[in-house]
Amino acid sequence: MIVNKEEKEVVLFENIDFVDEIIETIVAFANTSGGIIQIGKSRKGKIKGIEPTSVLKELNKAIKTQIQPEIIIVEHVKEEGFRLVVELDISESLTKGITVKNKLSKYTPYVRVENENLKASSILVKVWKFQKHNNIVPLLSLDEKRVLDIIADSSLISLNQIYKKVNLPRKTFEYILVRLINWNLLRLNVTKQATFLERI
Repeated sequence: MIVNKEEKEVVLFENIDFVDEIIETIVAFANTSGGIIQIGKSRKGKIKGIEPTSVLKELNKAIKTQIQPEIIIVEHVKEEGFRLVVELDISESLTKGITVKNKLSKYTPYVRVENENLKASSILVKVWKFQKHNNIVPLLSLDEKRVLDIIADSSLISLNQIYKKVNLPRKTFEYILVRLINWNLLRLNVTKQATFLERI
């Protein structure tokens, strides 16, 4: 169940048995716009209660071993309906690209889209890396101008559609998109169906 609390998305988990999904949601919130996780409530919001000491111990162990780089999470233990609930307040990370270690020991970044955790696209990961090192807008190349013109002529265009229209090698195309997004000339709109581009 998703409810609004101070305009932050709130996700409910009944207990710590869902630790992998909880950790994935923490990472997705950190890479997007933050959110709140409550442990001790059913998905429909019914208060089940938990034993906070053991929950926080297991959760903190998972956070330390599965999330890179380290992020700050504000933890609260609250009493609701004579039962205890753990609340985690996750802020949006200033440096994106927070990852979670999966079952194959591979670190994967997630984002929060339409109340779901989705793996971050390779373009988005490259944008995050580029943002850490480059923030000066140089003169645009002819290929960069062509990409901007194609997007300007379309009301809504997916990554695949524009890739077919620009007729550039995939790596060159991705490099151009990363630069244009970083310079705030383009915006990614990630949905469950596809990733779209729009001019800013």
